[in-house]
Amino acid sequence: MTYSAIRAFWREEEGQDLVEYALLLAFLALASITVMTTVGGQITTLFNDIGTALSNADTAAQGGGA
Repeated sequence: MTYSAIRAFWREEEGQDLVEYALLLAFLALASITVMTTVGGQITTLFNDIGTALSNADTAAQGGGA
């Protein structure tokens, strides 16, 4: 590549869209990871609570409860 070709490539703005989309995608990925990390623990706790409640209900239905 010659110096003029490099300078022309540097001045082009066609690649700007690609960079903007890449930054947007990176932001969305980071936001998704943050939300899933935060909410993931709460969902796990919720399912564990449901499992415990169902287990306790089954035990009580079989006459093993208080």
